[in-house]
Amino acid sequence: MAVLETSAICSVKVENEEIKHNVSSVRLEQYIDNHHGLAVRVKQAGKAEGGKEFDDPSTFTSFLGKSISVVITPTGELVDASRQLEFIGLVTEVSLDHSIDGVNTFLIRAESPTITLDGSRRNMYYSNKSVSDIISGILQSYPITVGEVASTKGTFKFDAQYMETDYEYILRLAAAQSLFAYYTGKEFCVTKAVSGDPEELVWRETLGSFRLGLGTTPYNYESKVYNYEEAKTYSQDTTGLKPEVAPSELVNISYESSKKIYDKAGFSTSPKAATDRQSLENTLKTEKCRSLGSMVKCYGQSNVPQVTIGRCVKVKGMDKLDGLYWVKGINHIFDESGKYHNTFVCTPVDAAYPEKEAVQKVADDIDTVKAEVPSRKKFKPAEFKGLHVAVVVNNVDPESMGRIKVKYPWTDDEIVKWVRLAVPYAGGDRGWVTLPEIDDEVLIGYEYGDPDHPIALGALYNGQAMPPADAGGDKNDIKMLMTRGGNQIIFNDEDGKEEIRITNKDGKNSIVMEVSGPSISFESSGDISIKGNNIT
Repeated sequence: MAVLETSAICSVKVENEEIKHNVSSVRLEQYIDNHHGLAVRVKQAGKAEGGKEFDDPSTFTSFLGKSISVVITPTGELVDASRQLEFIGLVTEVSLDHSIDGVNTFLIRAESPTITLDGSRRNMYYSNKSVSDIISGILQSYPITVGEVASTKGTFKFDAQYMETDYEYILRLAAAQSLFAYYTGKEFCVTKAVSGDPEELVWRETLGSFRLGLGTTPYNYESKVYNYEEAKTYSQDTTGLKPEVAPSELVNISYESSKKIYDKAGFSTSPKAATDRQSLENTLKTEKCRSLGSMVKCYGQSNVPQVTIGRCVKVKGMDKLDGLYWVKGINHIFDESGKYHNTFVCTPVDAAYPEKEAVQKVADDIDTVKAEVPSRKKFKPAEFKGLHVAVVVNNVDPESMGRIKVKYPWTDDEIVKWVRLAVPYAGGDRGWVTLPEIDDEVLIGYEYGDPDHPIALGALYNGQAMPPADAGGDKNDIKMLMTRGGNQIIFNDEDGKEEIRITNKDGKNSIVMEVSGPSISFESSGDISIKGNNIT
């Protein structure tokens, strides 16, 4: 298929030093929700002496791990030179290609600096911080230029990052606020889709093709959440909740069609973090917006290098398709003939929200050059499975709800949230009250499988803290409860010797109820006194 191109020149620098050899091709893939991939192919006339095809291969292999910048400047009549592309990345791979004709090439592969955020999975806990505070704090510790980070309302009492990289965690936090977290090519931003300073694309001049895709998706949700501190259940559905902005005529087609097809509200799993009616409503609004974000996709092809991630394009000359579109993915191509063009995927700005999936890669939606551009993984939401061991650090609940604070082995800090304790019997002014002691091990489970909602399921023995020596016996006849001070209640199930014994630490005082007697005996090395109005 013919494409609309423009003449252009390309400059490539590694650590601010320009590559003098001929840049024969550049491929740059940019995504709103994933790392960017760059492939630069450079030609060099080598010396075919002694079997060596390059003057000094170390010149190029030394590029690994260094900063690379690419500037593509249009020189055609229809595209002004000021509408250039700038990209800064990190070199991740270099390959050398020997040729018998003496014209040799080397390929530089690079990715956006966001890969530094995605190196290893971490477990962290945050309390009394807003989403913007958490994200800003994480970004400060990385060598990446930070642009705008939109301010968010409210603070988390407690939020957990579990087995997620910082990149995955940031994207998840941002999406829950209807925000995009993305790299522009020069800086990392966390914002909503905005229409300011759009890049104008005129049909047949700077826009070579434009395709509209309308779809439908479930759009209404309902959910119930339980707040244990208030002992209340809150319920909400999105039927009466309006979008943040009124959908345009184009978006409204998908919106109204979706309501006809999916006429029943579906259960939402997102509100598991909501704790009251207002937070539940806000969460469901976000859920509804994210559904809207996947209804309309448009695909375009242009010759303007400045079209990039995190900006709007203003389409002109296409009648009813004219409007503002938020770019979510783009593939820039500079070829050997010195021509430039791009293909991109976008959505109307009023429907531009992070899609329902935690991270939806757009590579399949654009013309990807898979052979040269580094492959990137598809992200999935962190799945929280299984149970975890923790150590008690505090058992004096300031609100007297029988909760504890714990510390996980993988963190130096105590968990910043009071954790409920599962017991055999509980209710108002009654129940089984046996709180674990400081430094005791407990087993932690998670309500909804959500690390933000831990529950202590019970206590555990270990190699340094073992059961009392008298417990169990060869036939498991002895069951007992022993407190920190040595007070004991012992149940003996040995045939013919069944008894219940209550005794103190040194065994000098005890009450014994024997089944064989039947009899009850009181034993003490000191005095025994019995008081009452009537003793019979």
